Amino acid sequence: MGLNSTATSGIDDFENSGKTKTPLLIGIANLLVGIVAVVGNFLLCVTIYKDPYRRLRSTASYLVVNLAVADLLTGLITEPLYAAFEISNFIEKKFNILYVIGESTAYVFVNASILSILSLALDRYIAVKYPLSHGQKMDRNRIFTIIVLVWTYSLLFSMLRFMGVSQDVFYWLDLHVNYTLFAGILIGLYVCIYFTIKHQLAQSLRTQGYNSETRRQPNHNEIETKMKSEKKMTRTVFLLVLVAIACMLPLYIMLHVELLCESCMEIPAVKTISKLSEPILFLNSGLNPFLYAWTIPKYRQALKQTLRVWRHHARSVCGLCAIKTEKQRKMRPGQFKCVFAIHNQGMADGKTTLSNSKDSNPVQLMEMNAISNNII
Repeated sequence: MGLNSTATSGIDDFENSGKTKTPLLIGIANLLVGIVAVVGNFLLCVTIYKDPYRRLRSTASYLVVNLAVADLLTGLITEPLYAAFEISNFIEKKFNILYVIGESTAYVFVNASILSILSLALDRYIAVKYPLSHGQKMDRNRIFTIIVLVWTYSLLFSMLRFMGVSQDVFYWLDLHVNYTLFAGILIGLYVCIYFTIKHQLAQSLRTQGYNSETRRQPNHNEIETKMKSEKKMTRTVFLLVLVAIACMLPLYIMLHVELLCESCMEIPAVKTISKLSEPILFLNSGLNPFLYAWTIPKYRQALKQTLRVWRHHARSVCGLCAIKTEKQRKMRPGQFKCVFAIHNQGMADGKTTLSNSKDSNPVQLMEMNAISNNII
């Protein structure tokens, strides 16, 4: 996002010469990442909407859905546009409008995704810091206000380029507001969450050990269980931050290279790396459903139940057709037509037997009648 500003005015001869398959590979990569993002986020939205266990109707779920919608739109609109642009380069046709539209939508959807992650982190921090008043501090009205602000900011920021802001200034703002600042806030929130949980765990152990009615010291197994739970959550939080930063880092570096050393972008290898950084950034949209939702047991269980219900309905609708098709395959050539012709004639006469057929002997009639009854 924001890379390769020269792409809107012309494509490098290295890419248009037909001697490299880099644009084609990048286009395919964008398509594959887009498919993963669309499927994953669509299933997540459907799972929360269906909610077979009725355990996902919390205020945090609205933020999860908002994140999923932003990532879904990225995979549905932005990534196909980038893919079409790169493939058009490979076939030596310039459709620069695809890049312009794709870049504009990327600023909206990717920034909305990043801000949704920040919103989730803020919600988790308040839930950990103020567990008793979390419902009041993050009620439905505040959640909807946050969602509106997320999309308003993303739309307005994307429009800055069309409001007289120079391209270089716009890219610097994008770098150090949407990446540096937001990433710093994200890391800071997760660090605060970690130390808050650690403090509450220590306080809980002291309360259990010295202030309980039984005055019982916590045994080794209890302490070990709590520490395992803390370590598991810490690893999950670390994974979330690591993946988000890892997906943003290549683009972050290449934007600095483009802004500080324009001549470096003429090097084919550097230009290829800069283009590869775009699908890597979009990959975060495909990974978010797994990292932010499906690693949580209640989301994972709801997804399995939803898929199980879909599979049951599919079997109910297609089961009879599958049985008929299989039996039809086992019939002799011409037998299928004969059986159904006689059956239809029997139905028209109000009969269910094939005794009126003059072209078949009694044994054949009994066999065909049995086959007809089984199929119908």
